[in-house]
Amino acid sequence: MRAASLALLGLVACDRPSQIALICHNANCVAPRDQDDDDTLSALDDSLALGPAVLDGMEVDLSWVRAEDRCVFAHDLDGDGWPDASEAVDRVAGYVRAHGPGAAHGDRFHVMIELKRAVDDGGTRHTADERRAFADCALDAYDVIRDAALDVAQPLGVLFDSFEPDLLRALTASPRWPGAARDGLTQVRLAAAFSVPEPLHYSHTLDDFTGVALDVVDVYPRFTASADRRIYDSLGYEVSLWTEGVDTELFDALSSDPPVYTVVSEAALVRGWLDH
Repeated sequence: MRAASLALLGLVACDRPSQIALICHNANCVAPRDQDDDDTLSALDDSLALGPAVLDGMEVDLSWVRAEDRCVFAHDLDGDGWPDASEAVDRVAGYVRAHGPGAAHGDRFHVMIELKRAVDDGGTRHTADERRAFADCALDAYDVIRDAALDVAQPLGVLFDSFEPDLLRALTASPRWPGAARDGLTQVRLAAAFSVPEPLHYSHTLDDFTGVALDVVDVYPRFTASADRRIYDSLGYEVSLWTEGVDTELFDALSSDPPVYTVVSEAALVRGWLDH
């Protein structure tokens, strides 16, 4: 595994981009990655243990479970026994408090809170009431992590992210929506995730997010053309690149047109490439 990683780094040895915030994908970014551990408390603990030398942030995936009428920490809703969202959120808040202003490799620690698009393992979408309850859960997570950051004067970036436009609409319609936070330390961003084609069925386009005050587009480099990037630039959007695995396409994208964020599972490998 180490030899393969070194070989990949050699293949993409080129000019390194300016500072990119590296966020741990699916709270599971310790090699060798087991995809079945995505968004589990054990993988979250192991990933946080990588510490500020590697990480600039953590992705926390939240799901609303219709059958249980509750908000959980889960990547998908196959199976059962998912931990409450608060358990994962408390761990991230604890990390921020423990590390203080040094919680990130860069100046700001970023938390990506993704609102998952289904309420069961069949892909059923939320009702209006469920969207409001789910928005409250995401905003509860924000409050807990923001308070931890304020307690230790750690600059914080929070990205609320979703493939589902209606979930972002419900979030920003809440009276609790912080908008552009003005406490001097906290930065809030609204992110649309897309550009994944069939058969994954993430078929929304940028037009579907009309009326959502986006700050960030969260896209997969393999399915994002240079023309797409020019459109995002012209609209004033920051770009986040996420991947399921690291390959030369990611490094090419990071070097040729650096995004503001990259959300990766092979965090130590990508950190090594960025820093050297």
